[in-house]
Amino acid sequence: MLSIAIIDSNRQELNKTAEVIKETMRKNIENEFRIDLYWNSFDFFDATGKGKFYDIYLLETKMTGGFSGIDIAQFLRKRGVAKPIIFVTSSKDYAWEAFGVDAMQYFMKPVTQECMASIMHKAEILLRSERRRQIVFKAVDGYYHVFLRDILYTSTDGKYQMVKIRDGRELRVRMTATEMGETLNLYHGFIRCGSSYTLNLYYIDHYDSKSAIMSDGTVFSIPRGAYSKLNTAYKERIHIL
Repeated sequence: MLSIAIIDSNRQELNKTAEVIKETMRKNIENEFRIDLYWNSFDFFDATGKGKFYDIYLLETKMTGGFSGIDIAQFLRKRGVAKPIIFVTSSKDYAWEAFGVDAMQYFMKPVTQECMASIMHKAEILLRSERRRQIVFKAVDGYYHVFLRDILYTSTDGKYQMVKIRDGRELRVRMTATEMGETLNLYHGFIRCGSSYTLNLYYIDHYDSKSAIMSDGTVFSIPRGAYSKLNTAYKERIHIL
């Protein structure tokens, strides 16, 4: 199921864009799809606060009241959302800002079915690749989309797991070490090493039978009996980054 969010404070234009997408998807895209419409940016932020995210976002740049489409795009990118963002707008004034949030396309209204079919096809190609490389964490301050390649390690801090990101951030996620290990072990490149931490094999700078030193200098002790498992996994790691 492909999920699409359209955000435009002009309800008439909002509905027009939705109709173009519906007709385009029915004629050109085989996947089932769902479209949610937002004419109020506050309603959209409320939905994301409850963990509702989408595969594709279509935004108007100029919106009355609340936040602009650029503001919404910046919010999504700061949360780590790498999904396609498409601007469908009545203004040419924000093309440079759209470039700054890595928008996939900047359309001027009205948008034809032919143009929409092309961009939706491109979005689907990107999504097929992206879905294999990203995970969503519910942290204490909201939801974060994180690329697997950016996770250095996770460690236990009381009732929380601290997810260390390559850019220096730490996400505080309420789950057990076992739950975190089982989640990350679904992907190549991660190993639960000890009872309280899971390591990304690609960021182990050095290891021996007693410890593993990560690329940021953090040292994790290797429990007795875990070295053989770590050594095997490190040598057999599959390059996915």
